[in-house]
Amino acid sequence: MCIRDSYTSAQMIHLQPGEKIMDMQQDPYTGKIWALVNVADWENKVYVFDANTYELLQFFDNSTALRINKLFFSQQNSALIYFVDRISIFVFNKNTHSITRHMIYALIRDKWPGINSKSLHSITQDNEYLWICLGDWEKNQQANGGLAKLNTNTWKVEKIWSRYFSTPPYWPDNQVNSLYESVLDTARNQLWITSDNGLYIFNTQTETWAKLDTLWNRELQYPDDQYKEFHSV
Repeated sequence: MCIRDSYTSAQMIHLQPGEKIMDMQQDPYTGKIWALVNVADWENKVYVFDANTYELLQFFDNSTALRINKLFFSQQNSALIYFVDRISIFVFNKNTHSITRHMIYALIRDKWPGINSKSLHSITQDNEYLWICLGDWEKNQQANGGLAKLNTNTWKVEKIWSRYFSTPPYWPDNQVNSLYESVLDTARNQLWITSDNGLYIFNTQTETWAKLDTLWNRELQYPDDQYKEFHSV
C-alpha cells in the first residue's frame, strides 16, 4: 500500500471519469474522515481528511484483487480498520500500515457449500463478533444467501443462517433469498436487517428472528411486490 503524507488543503479529491466514492466514515477515535474511492474494478484509493481544517492528511493507493466497497472501524482496537470487498475482509493497521486479507467467502463456501450468494453485502460489529449479510444484489430466486457470525479473535465463521438448511439454525422465511444491510440496536441486542423480502429483526443473544410485519401485528402494505425489496437501513 502506497502512503503519502503532508498534503495541503488545495490538494483535494478530483475524481476522474469512472471513479466513484464507495463509502465515507468518520474515525471514532481521531475524528478524521476516511473516504474510499473506487478507481477501476481492480484498484482503490483512500483519502484521509481533517474534519476541522478540511485538509487532506493522507492518501492510500491500493491495488487489490477485487473492488473494495465498504470500510468501518474496529470497536475493539482503535488501530484497526476493516475494508470489505465481495469475498474478503482486509484488516488495515493505521499504526504499522500493514494489511491482512481474510478470505471470508472461501471459508463459508468450504464449510457450507450450499451457500451460493455472490457477495458479502455488509458487516456489523458486536464486540468480538462480526455479523455478515450475504446475498445477490440482483433479484435471484435461486440464491442461498444468509447471515454469518464471525469471531474476530479466531477469524472463523462460527455459525450461519440460510434457507439452504432444513435444520437449526433456521432461516426466518423461505421467501428470503438475500440479505443486504444491517444496523445493530445495542440496547436491545437486535440487528435490523434488510432483505429482498422485507425488514427483519434478529436477536443476537437469543438468535431468533422476527419479521417487522409480525412485530407490528399487521402486514406492511406495499404498492407492488417489487417494493418489498429493502436495500438499506
